[in-house]
Amino acid sequence: MKEVVEGIRDKGSVWLRRIPEKYRRHTFTLLAYERKVPHIYAISNYQSLRGPDLPVPADRLFVTHVRIRKVECFVTGQRCATDEDEIADLTDEIARHRTPEAMRILAAKVNKRAASRSERKVSESCVSSHLLPDGSGESQVFGNIDDLFIPSLIIRGIDTAPYGPQVLRESGQSSKARLVGATWAKNGGSSAMIVALRPLSNQAGTGWEMT
Repeated sequence: MKEVVEGIRDKGSVWLRRIPEKYRRHTFTLLAYERKVPHIYAISNYQSLRGPDLPVPADRLFVTHVRIRKVECFVTGQRCATDEDEIADLTDEIARHRTPEAMRILAAKVNKRAASRSERKVSESCVSSHLLPDGSGESQVFGNIDDLFIPSLIIRGIDTAPYGPQVLRESGQSSKARLVGATWAKNGGSSAMIVALRPLSNQAGTGWEMT
């Protein structure tokens, strides 16, 4: 993990210098398990996981890291669009409803409320995901996305993003589509990921899945 984190920090710092100074605020949030113990990393030029945001962003990215030992919620990005009581309530709710589906829904609800306070800096729609210690997990899109949205989803070093449009084209449909959700199997000798996409020309349809 140290190599991954340092790679993001170093390459991200080079990328950051290309961004106009007034927009130069960025945070990568990384979750990983090491021997089934969850760790969270913030790789940012203005945010740490537990401290206040810097009033003036740094000119390069720095890393903060927390080893998770209990139920905790961390906010990165537009922290000003949430408040401490709301995050405390979210933490309590997650502690009571520990199923992955419930946690994804609770996080998406907080995101939707934050969007209304963010001066258009947070979208109502979001992707909410969970990751389990065995490496399995699921991502789900909440809200209506009416534009092309096929993010990189990598399994065993292979990015699945190009395959969806390819399958759509081969089936005679428009290659423009959006993600509905994805689920992937636990780590092991072989891995599988199922991605559900919905063609933009058929918003009322149920979409399709590819493995």
